[in-house]
Amino acid sequence: MRQALEAGGLEAGKRQLDFLSEVFSRKLAVESTLVTERDREYVSQQLGLLAKQADLPLVATTAARAADLRSLRKSHVLRAIQMQGSLSQVEPFLEAFLPILRSAADMVQIHKYHPEAVTNAAQLAGEIAFDFRLLAPQLPVGQVSAGETETAWLRKCAYEGAKLRYDSRAENRKAWETIDHELKIIANLGFCGYFLIVKEIVDFCKANDILCQGRGSAANSAVCYALGITAVDAVYHRLMFERFLSPDRSGPPDIDIDIEAKRREEVIQHVFEKYGRHNAAQVANVITYRHRSAIRDAAKAFGFSEEIALQWDKEYCAEAGLVKFVLLGLGMLTALRRMFSALEKQGYVQADGRKLDLYSLPAEDPQVCDLLCADDTVGVFQVESRAQMNTLPRLRPRCFYDLVVEVVLIRPGPIQGNAVNPYLRRCLGKEPVRYVDELLKPILERTLGVPFFQEQLMQIAVEAAGFSAAEADQLRKAMGSKRSEERMRKLKPQLYAGLAQNGIVGERAEEIFEYFSGFAEFSFPESHAFSFAYIVYASAWMKVHFPHEFYASIIASQPMGFYSVYSLVADAHRRGVRVLPRM
Repeated sequence: MRQALEAGGLEAGKRQLDFLSEVFSRKLAVESTLVTERDREYVSQQLGLLAKQADLPLVATTAARAADLRSLRKSHVLRAIQMQGSLSQVEPFLEAFLPILRSAADMVQIHKYHPEAVTNAAQLAGEIAFDFRLLAPQLPVGQVSAGETETAWLRKCAYEGAKLRYDSRAENRKAWETIDHELKIIANLGFCGYFLIVKEIVDFCKANDILCQGRGSAANSAVCYALGITAVDAVYHRLMFERFLSPDRSGPPDIDIDIEAKRREEVIQHVFEKYGRHNAAQVANVITYRHRSAIRDAAKAFGFSEEIALQWDKEYCAEAGLVKFVLLGLGMLTALRRMFSALEKQGYVQADGRKLDLYSLPAEDPQVCDLLCADDTVGVFQVESRAQMNTLPRLRPRCFYDLVVEVVLIRPGPIQGNAVNPYLRRCLGKEPVRYVDELLKPILERTLGVPFFQEQLMQIAVEAAGFSAAEADQLRKAMGSKRSEERMRKLKPQLYAGLAQNGIVGERAEEIFEYFSGFAEFSFPESHAFSFAYIVYASAWMKVHFPHEFYASIIASQPMGFYSVYSLVADAHRRGVRVLPRM
């Protein structure tokens, strides 16, 4: 409108406004953005006259491009980045007067000839204010039998799965009590349909011989284990359900599913076909500025050489209440599928008649442990880095739980929390196992008194400091937030007060607090480590027993892992595997 006024005067502005009124059925307002003194003396009068003649509201806006005048230089740099040029190159396109945010008093002064425009703006803002959470649709109904509710059907599916996983109620009372406890929380939060949809996706993968595995905190759930979504027995391993789903959660949980990379697209297309493209869409991982890219682009704007240097963001989707299902492609699952398929074509079956798969391998094979202890792990999932190879001979894994620890050991959390060396010294008998307090022994016994996992820290908060499970989950979130140190300081008085109730004060309380602050931002869920440990074991087992299929499948599944094809071939030769050139 303003451009029409400046180009052809009041009559041109009126013609354009008449046209827009007809197109939009008069659902219009005339925007008044005034920057210079000329705007306030001349443009505002013309806009006001146009609005009056058309019987439309005049609405005051700032059209802000920056927060305040001090941001002018920064705005120019961003404009240069947007235009992919230096400041000198884009200077003709930079604004001399930058629209900025204004206070209510400023807006009244700027629009002194038409103060009603400010009032109209406030009224219009109230009318069009919108909460994006209102967009969140109801989930499509999960697969249920006729006449069944989602709650009843989920319970039935969980019970049927539990009968396969566990024995009778009497013999596994704890497992059945845990499943009932979890089902109650899931139903109260209204997430039964969510679990049924995830189960349907996993069932599709299994029916079509696609390797998949639920990972992350979902492995803390006995219900997920019973439904076949995860492979970790959360009851046997005493994992904490509230790390996955706490009673005060406002949004649905995240159940991440790893799928063999080559067949991930099949699963995505199944979801589209099953639930309709009007109900499902893929979200983007939007890249935003971090220090390196911000410095690089700003340097370009200032003329330095580039040489020393639709879709919604997934986080916005969660804030808007949209439900997210994470289907991740994992290269090692593709390689394992190739290995198992090659052996199946050769007619190989195990002694009990079962085909090989991720969860039917002989448990805790001594030869696998020997391979790991010898750090002979080129190509083995998660433990093939130099740091992992250096750790394996000191850890000396002899059981499956040692692999769980190995997965998490060389991570920022344990390293920053000063947990790695004490644990390894205790493994080797060079340091006695100790606990800050006997209350912590049942929680830390498996990790020799050294905390590694989020679940352990949550359990310490519950058992030693009197936190509820929901409060412990809030503490866990504080550890993982971008402002973790600040949030941890706020929780410190509650933690100390709870510890004091159990007689834990002074240096002992300080040591426990150090557990939490040391793990801030980098803590790791034990359930996720369990899920990855299965893949570590499977890839190591194949390398020991079927090296030809192992190397052929790893090489065919590139790119993945730490090593080039050349390095993999060299490692194969070292193990006596003959590798022929491609014909």
